[in-house]
Amino acid sequence: APRHIELHAAATRQVRDDTCEATARALGWTLLAALPGPVALALFGALLQSVGTPGRYSDSLGRALATLVAPLLAVQVLRWSAIEHGLGQAHLRWSAERRATLRRAVGRAAAIVLPAYVVTSRAFIRNPELPHDVQARMAVGAACGALAWTFWRVLDAGRVWVDRSTGTTPLTLRALLRVGLPGLVLVVALLALSGYVYSAGVLMQSLLASFDVVVAVALAEGLLSRWLLLGQQRLSLRRLEERRAAQAQLAQAGADAPPESESDISLERVDAQTRSLLRALRLTLLVVGLGWVWASVLPAVGRLDEIALWHFVETGEDGAMVRSAVTLMGALLAALVLALTTIGARNVPGLVEIVLLSGRFVDAASRYAITSLLRYAIVIAGTLVGLSLLGLRWSQLQWLAAALTVGLGFGLQEIFANFVSGLILLFERPFRVGDVITVGDLSGRVTRIRTRATTIVDFDNKEIVVPNKNFITGQLVNWTLSDTTTRVTIRVGVAYG
Repeated sequence: APRHIELHAAATRQVRDDTCEATARALGWTLLAALPGPVALALFGALLQSVGTPGRYSDSLGRALATLVAPLLAVQVLRWSAIEHGLGQAHLRWSAERRATLRRAVGRAAAIVLPAYVVTSRAFIRNPELPHDVQARMAVGAACGALAWTFWRVLDAGRVWVDRSTGTTPLTLRALLRVGLPGLVLVVALLALSGYVYSAGVLMQSLLASFDVVVAVALAEGLLSRWLLLGQQRLSLRRLEERRAAQAQLAQAGADAPPESESDISLERVDAQTRSLLRALRLTLLVVGLGWVWASVLPAVGRLDEIALWHFVETGEDGAMVRSAVTLMGALLAALVLALTTIGARNVPGLVEIVLLSGRFVDAASRYAITSLLRYAIVIAGTLVGLSLLGLRWSQLQWLAAALTVGLGFGLQEIFANFVSGLILLFERPFRVGDVITVGDLSGRVTRIRTRATTIVDFDNKEIVVPNKNFITGQLVNWTLSDTTTRVTIRVGVAYG
């Protein structure tokens, strides 16, 4: 496995030949290298359960070993990801200090925590008098001590938590976690030593499950960041080639460069938008994963669905009116959905530019149209889902929507007509961003297509804002719709003599 991992790491050194396939294969070999220990442990635990009767020592030991499979797998994945020329260094761009810290800290902590976890799990399974089980109390205390020291070490400045773009860490959050996490596990140790072994064991189990969630989210974010980085590199190379080709053609024709349109998003904006999406995705996955892990431990989380904020009436399946409640959990989920909708609508152009439409057969105008339509779809879908969680069903909004539609049709007729015309332009595409068109007595290059109006830059470099209704109801001449070659007739007056 190390030889194959290093072989795929060499493929990342060539910018033009670097692909996600190498990363996928390196991930596969990393998982394959991490599997022997957990698989052997699972098989040995199953064998002990099969040869012993329930309640015997062999059966309880086999069941305890089975609970160790997931934490051991997470430790092994981290260990193999942090090797030299491994997944973390070559593909995920982990720093040398992060890899060294993970190799030292995770290995030392696992040597103490995992055996202690087996001892504690076996005590829970055999179910003796837990407050008097000295082995379980000492095991929980030793595991918590090792975890506290590990948290204190890995959360030190410049070790594991470093922002690759800025080279810094969020100082306040890191300091709080560096003090809070060791304090939490030391409290768990004190609970165990005081006789509250059951509570301490449940908390330690949740901590290890949280470790699995953090490892999975970190790897998922790293792989997605790698995918976006490769797309950004391809996009940069493609724009460089297009710029060179355009400059060569303009140099042969002796013409000036055309004005840039907003269909091509700058690479800085693309990078900022994709980073914002990654942060939102990371926080969402962490909140959902950790909430799922700690929901059974913290009863207050489950009671959020029992606190009714307000009530609403809706029609049931049998046609009867049903009175339902909007709970605090529903309100929090609605706030999360609306926040993700806002983030997605603002940053979707960069994601579309890199991930979906960076192929060579998709032009800038098509990317602009699809980005605009996708933004509208995200806003509409997210708003409807968020409002439904707040108790506003479509059956309650359809009459309001109908009234607003009639009001828009009469009171804001021109604005509504321009909005619908803008949607028709994006779907039908009689012209694209970058086309040279003539509408009425105006001629120029299209630089922006909005829902109400379209911006045209004429040949005197003046920006003209034209309502979208004019393109639908009037005559439109597109000079470059299907072919950029056209004939221009220039009338020249000549004297008779």
